[in-house]
Formats: sequence, structure tokens, C-alpha cells
Amino acid sequence: MATSPPQPETVQFKHLFTPLKIGSFTVRNRILSTAHATGYGEDGLPSERHLYYWASKSKGGIGLICTEVQPVHPSAATAPMLIHAWKDDCIAPFRKVVDGVHEYGAKIVAQLWHPGRSTSSAYDGQAAWAPSPIASPLYMETPHEMTGEEIEEIVHSFGDCARRMREAGLDGVEIHAAHGYLIEQFISPTSNRRLDGYGGDEENRLRFAHEVIDAVRAAAGPDFTVGIRISGDQFEPGGLTIEDMKRIVPKLTASGKLDYVNVSLIGMLGATIAPMYIPPGRFVYLAAAIKQVTDLPVFCIGRINDPVMAEEILANNQADIVGMTRANICDPELPNKARQGRLDEIRRCIACNEGCWGRITNAQPITCAINPSVGREKETEITPARLKKRVMVIGGGIAGMEAAR
Repeated sequence: MATSPPQPETVQFKHLFTPLKIGSFTVRNRILSTAHATGYGEDGLPSERHLYYWASKSKGGIGLICTEVQPVHPSAATAPMLIHAWKDDCIAPFRKVVDGVHEYGAKIVAQLWHPGRSTSSAYDGQAAWAPSPIASPLYMETPHEMTGEEIEEIVHSFGDCARRMREAGLDGVEIHAAHGYLIEQFISPTSNRRLDGYGGDEENRLRFAHEVIDAVRAAAGPDFTVGIRISGDQFEPGGLTIEDMKRIVPKLTASGKLDYVNVSLIGMLGATIAPMYIPPGRFVYLAAAIKQVTDLPVFCIGRINDPVMAEEILANNQADIVGMTRANICDPELPNKARQGRLDEIRRCIACNEGCWGRITNAQPITCAINPSVGREKETEITPARLKKRVMVIGGGIAGMEAAR
């Protein structure tokens, strides 16, 4: 009997579209939208814009979505447009968002976050909380050194936030221990000069991270996915290096309470949100190094805008999941187009950082210079015309191209 010709994904993307079990759930493919600020929150709650934005990614065929950072405590609230996950009020609106994502088959996890010293008193008039009174290189304000009671309060807040995310129906949570935020501030010797049990040698500097992991797992339960995001390298004098992290990650995962490791980076040498002058895939080697020291699924990032490159990363065993965040902002249908072999139809991210990162730094909701429907998915949805006719669009400028689309 003659057999049907293989589908494009089985020939060109046999790794990218292979399902993967991550803790308590299985993703349908290896494409990830990592946590990134959207500016869509309303009064500290998930909004309808969140629903349509994240649902469009799920409809486009992505495997896994991670929400933007979610403050776990009032001292972490740096902007009203963030989701205030320390309040039970976020549970009900989050359920609507999760239902919209699940309708199209993707999984969604929430990123639990505290900025530590990486914020400004201009937001709420209060000094930032941090392990030591060492000013942030970005905000240049000396933070408040956390007391033992405050450390315990924050640890409990991480756990309580995980409980809310489970009640809201999300598939898991990701502990943010990267990008110079609070947990990494405790781990790094450049930001932790404490003299108590949370400072000094590496074991003490890891104590806060261990306690947060324990609290999150206890609150989430054994059948709920818990991951962690780390910086593979801080790229700063005296900071954590990839060799340090190869030693630290096995310590963080030894308890068996984590289900994956998401590897990012921080530092002026290489921008976390890599601009166009950074070569695509430049920092995948960090994830590849962490894969050498853990059996957990490892996620990578680094201006990966091409499914062919993503396939190569997976085939070379450099990572298990590939973060294609801005690529997916630029074209939410990228996974479906790649799976169907429609590579020429993919709208490519050019890493201009204009509509996404640039707008967030000016306290504006994100969009995309290449895809103006971002953040306006409900209003700009294209549906087949009831009465079909031939139309000529005259003019190839912005308006003409958008009309043609």
C-alpha cells in the first residue's frame, strides 16, 4: 500500500515539534514565549488585553507561555501595570486568561518575582528591600537591608503567590532568580555582604533561594510544575560566572523540588533583550553549559528568530526548549507556519526593540514595529469576508501594506 508523503514538520523539524513532559504537564512543542513586560495590566489585575494577547500565541501554535513578572509582595510593586499577584483579587481574572490560552492547546506558567534593589522609591516613596544596603547600578538608590523577619515574610509571599496561581488554573510557576533581582542579589557576592546566615560563603548566600523553592513547592503541591529562571552569567566584575552557575544549579535542584531550569543572562556585555547587533543565538552556550550539570529540561534564549536555528539548537542537545519571545510577538503564527512548512510566510523579528522593550521603558504598553496588531488582537482580528471581491491596494507605504494584509 502506498504511504502518504511525510508532513514538513517530520522532515525538517523532528525535534522542534516533539512533545516534552515538564513536571506535571506536557507541552506540544519546544517553542517558548518567555516572561516579558506587556503593560497590559489594569489596576494590578490581568486584563482583556492579556487574554487576547496570550491566546493569540496559543492559537498560533506555541507550546509554552510564561507570564510577565508578577510581584509577590507589596514591596515588589514597581508599576500599576503589573499584575499584583500578592492579592487574591488576581485569581478570578486570571482564570479567564488561562481558559483562553488552554482553548488553543498551549500551556501557561506564571513568573513569581521580587525586584529587590532593582527599583526606585519614586514608585511608592519607600526604599527598596535588598539583602544589603548596596545601591543598584541602574537606580543608584541605597536599598533597605532586609531583616530576618522581612526575609521570612518574602519567602512566605512566594509560596502564597504560587498557591494563587494554582487556584487560578495556571499550569505552573517560574521562580525568577535571574536578571539581578532579589533572589540573585542574595546569591551574588557583588550584592550580598550580609554577616548572618544569609551571607558570607556560597552555602549561606543560597539559603534564601532554597527557602523560596521550599515554600513554593509546599504551597503548590507535588503535582504542579515549578521551574526557576537563572542568569547563566552576570557579565560583571566579581559577579556570578557560568562556571559558578554550573556549580550552583545542581545545589538548587538537588532537592527534587524543581522541574526545569530557564537560562538567561544579565550584564552590560550582552543585553538580556539582545538588540540587532547581537548575533542570533549568541548566548545559547550558557544553556548548553547548564545542560551538562542537570537532567531537568533546560530552556535557552538569545535572539532566536528562526525555527531552523531552533531546530539546530535542539538537535545539538544545547537546550530542551527554545525561547523565541520577540519572534513570537512579531508573528504569533510562527509555530503553525513552521510546522506546516510555510517558512517564507513568517514575519521575522528584526530585534529593533522599538515596539516591545522601547515602549515599556517609557511606561507604555507594548506593540511591535513589524506587527501593529500586538496588543490590539481583538480589534484587528482578520476574518474572511462574507462577500468576496477583487481589491487593488495602491501604494506600498505603511497604510497600503497594512490594508493589503
